[in-house]
Amino acid sequence: MGEAGKVEVSLLVVNKEQMAKYNWQYHQTLGPTDVLSFPYIDPQSQVSSEIFVMPPGTGTILGDVVVCYPVAREVGVKEGRTTQATLEFYLEHGLQHLMGYHHE
Repeated sequence: MGEAGKVEVSLLVVNKEQMAKYNWQYHQTLGPTDVLSFPYIDPQSQVSSEIFVMPPGTGTILGDVVVCYPVAREVGVKEGRTTQATLEFYLEHGLQHLMGYHHE
C-alpha cells in the first residue's frame, strides 16, 4: 500500500453490543457494523491526531481497526466464506481506510 518500513495497527475484535456502541458514539448510526477504522494520522494532511514522540525503531502508527466477530460470522455464512476469510477481508478493508482509501 506504499507505506515504507514498519507500521503498527491496533486490532480489536468485539461483539455486536460493543460494536453498536462504537458505531453510535463515532458515527451516530444505530446497530452494529462490520468494521470501523480510526486513523492515527489524517491521510489527507499527514498530520498526527496527537503529538507523541515514539522511540527509535518504532513503526509508523496507522491507527485502530475494530471488527465485529458475530457480523463477520453471519456474513461469511451468507456469502459462503469461512469466518476466518471474512475477518481477513474486514481487516484488509480497515487497513485500506487507515491508509486513506475510501468508498467514494
